[in-house]
Amino acid sequence: MKCKNCGTEIPAGYVYCEKCGTEVQMVPDYNPLDDVLTAQVRGALDDEQPRERIIPKNLKNKNGMISYTVTLPVRTAYEEEPEEAAEEAGSPAIKRERRDAAERPQKRNTPKKQKSKPRRPVERKEEPKEEEHRIGLKERKRQLEEEQRRKEEKERKRKKWARRKARILSVLFLLICCGAVSAVLYLNSYSGLVYTGNRYLADGQTGKAIDKLTSAVKKDDSRTEAYKALEKIYLAQNDMDTPEQLYLAAVKAHPANVELYRACIEFYQNTDQLAKISELLDACENDGVLDDLNMYVSSEPKFSLEDEHYDDVQQLSIKSSGEAIYYTLDGTEATTASLLYAEPIQIPEGVTTVRAISVNQEGVPSVEVTKTYTVEFPIVDAPAVSPSTGYYDLPMQITIQVPEGYTAYYTISSAAGEIETPTSASTKYTGPVAMPEGNNIFCAVLIDSKGRSSEIKKMNYELVLQ
Repeated sequence: MKCKNCGTEIPAGYVYCEKCGTEVQMVPDYNPLDDVLTAQVRGALDDEQPRERIIPKNLKNKNGMISYTVTLPVRTAYEEEPEEAAEEAGSPAIKRERRDAAERPQKRNTPKKQKSKPRRPVERKEEPKEEEHRIGLKERKRQLEEEQRRKEEKERKRKKWARRKARILSVLFLLICCGAVSAVLYLNSYSGLVYTGNRYLADGQTGKAIDKLTSAVKKDDSRTEAYKALEKIYLAQNDMDTPEQLYLAAVKAHPANVELYRACIEFYQNTDQLAKISELLDACENDGVLDDLNMYVSSEPKFSLEDEHYDDVQQLSIKSSGEAIYYTLDGTEATTASLLYAEPIQIPEGVTTVRAISVNQEGVPSVEVTKTYTVEFPIVDAPAVSPSTGYYDLPMQITIQVPEGYTAYYTISSAAGEIETPTSASTKYTGPVAMPEGNNIFCAVLIDSKGRSSEIKKMNYELVLQ
C-alpha cells in the first residue's frame, strides 16, 4: 500500500506512514449521502416539524477524499424529545422506509410543511471496529507525539548539558591555566624562592637551598626570611662570619628597616655575641629604629675621672643606668666575667688602664669604655749630705739632712764594684755615719710617708788614715 500523501510504500501491518506520519485509511470513505437520506426519511415521519432541506457541499481535499459541510438542525438543551418519535425511530417500519429510500433514485423533493416540532439531531453510530480502530489510531498518535516530545526533551537536555559541559570545561581550563601561571609566578617570587629553599634544606640539599635563598635576597634584600634561613645553614656549618656580613650589609642598605636590625640582634643573641648588639645600635643613626629597639640599648658607663695625669693617688667612681657594671684594671677586655663594680676604685701611682661595660635588663652589654690614668708623685730634691766628696786622711762622720715628713735611706758601695741604689729596703738613716776606709760611694735617698722618693744623692769618699 502507498501513502496517499507522499506516495511512500507502507509495509503491511503499519497504520501510519513512516516518512510523513499520515494515518492509513482502514475503512471505506464515508458517504455523506447516507446521512442525508436518513435525515430526510426521519423528517418525513416527523408530524410536528417540517423537514429542512439539507444541502451537502462536496469538495475534494488534497488527498482525493471528499470534504463536505452539512447543516443540520440542532435541538436545544431544554427541548424534550417526544416519546412517539423515539418509538417510531426504532420501529421496523422506519428501518424499512430508510432502506427503500436508499434504493430509490437520489431525487430530492421538497418535504411538506408540517407543524413545528423540536427535532433531534441525527447522530451517526459508528461500528465497534471502526471505533476501536479510531481509538487505536489516536492512541498511536498520542504515543508518537509523546515519544517525539521525549526525544525533543532528551535532545534539549543533551544540548543543555553539552553547553553546560562546555562552560564547565572552559572554566576548568581557565582555572588550570590561571593556576599554572600563578604557580610559575609564585615559584619565581620572593616567597616562592624562600619556600623552595626551605624545602631543599629540609631534604638535605644544602647547595640548592643556598642558591634559592641567595636568589631571594637578590630579589628583595629588605625582608628577613631568606636571611634567617641562610643563617640556619651557615651556623650548622660553624660559620658565623657569613651571616653576620649578610646582616650588616642589609642594615647598611636599609638603615631605617627595624626588622633587619631585629633579625641581626637575634643572630647575635643566638651566637652569644651580645657585646656586638651595642656596637650595632651605637652605629645606628635612625631615631625610629632606636626607639623601637630601646630594650636592647645599653647605656655606656660614666667615669668620674677623665684621662689625666695625677700627682697623687685617685679614687674612681663609675655609674650607669644598667643593671650591673663590670671592669678590669689590667688592660684586658671587660666582660660579664670581670670584676663587678661595687665601690669606688683606688688608682695607685703609675699607669692604670680601666675598661668597663654596663649590662642592661636584657643582658645586653654596652659598648666598652676605656680610660687610662697616670699618677706620678712629685720628686723632691736629693738630700743634702756632708762632708763633700773628696780625699780624707782623718776619720770623718757623714750626715744627711732629712726634711720633715721624709725618711732617709743610704747605701755604701766600693768604688771598684757595682753601686747599690738606695730604696726603702736599704739602711735607714738615724744619725751620723762613720766614713769607711778606702775608696767608697755613698748614696742617699728621701722617701715620704706615701712612698714617694726623692732623687738619689751620690758622694765619693776616699779615706786613707796616716
